[in-house]
Order: sequence, then structure tokens, then C-alpha cells
Amino acid sequence: MQSTKRKKPGKERESRMVRPVASLLREMGFGFVVREIPYFYSAVDVFGVNDFHCAAIELKVTRWQKGIRQARIYQLFAHKAYICMPMNYTSRPPRELLQKLGIGLIAVEFARLRPILGAAMVLLEAQDSPILKPRHAAMMADKAQRLGKKTSHRVEV
Repeated sequence: MQSTKRKKPGKERESRMVRPVASLLREMGFGFVVREIPYFYSAVDVFGVNDFHCAAIELKVTRWQKGIRQARIYQLFAHKAYICMPMNYTSRPPRELLQKLGIGLIAVEFARLRPILGAAMVLLEAQDSPILKPRHAAMMADKAQRLGKKTSHRVEV
């Protein structure tokens, strides 16, 4: 019997942003990228780890205010925190606020002919987290390594 539960349209589009963002993180030097990594009562949408740093990305279709709140929490355990939105929504979050908080902004542009594929680009570079807790960062990097062994969390580009 098939489930009658419908997916939210926003979630569906958020899931389409995972691969382009993972590809961008790899270009930025984060060799290990996982999705949906748990952190207390929430989950980080995309998390990248390299030898020295972690990056956490919150994917949002429209609700940028909630994305900023979540990215601010991510600064506790990630050296860089970003919100990511479709290109046509990136004018909504105020850049001055993002800069003041040190949160970066990533845009995903979807190809019109092949909507499965998209390209991600950094519009505003994240600053090093001013509230980073090194112990939390080490814990999350370790958790990402363990979860990355499970195919359900690993992001293949």
C-alpha cells in the first residue's frame, strides 16, 4: 500500500539543492560531505569536513529568518555556517545582517531544461565563527565520519 502522505513542496526543492551544495563544498576543499547530521533536536542539512575545518549549511526555500537562526546555532560547532537558497530568493535575506553575524549565503541556480541538475555558488562568504566551541566541532566531525559510512547520509556527486 502506497503512502498518501504528500511531501511539502519546499522540502522537495530543498532536497534538490543537496547535490549542488555538496559539489560546491568539495570544490572549496571539504573532502567529506554528509547530509542530515543530527545535532540535539535538529539536523544539519549539509555538513562538510576537511582536515582543519567544518562547514554547516542550512537549506531554505523561502523562510530565510529560520535559516539564519539555525545557521547561528551551527556556528557553535562549525567554523563556517551558511544558508542556501534558490537563486531567485537570495535577495530576501538582508546582506548586512548576514555579514554582521558572519553567516554566508549560497545560491543554487537550477537549469531550466534539466531541473534535476543545479549549480551552487557562494554569494557571501561566511566568516570564521565567533562562537565556535572546539569540542563541539570535534564531536560533529567525528559524527560526520561515522555517519558518512552509511550510504543514507553520504552525498555522492
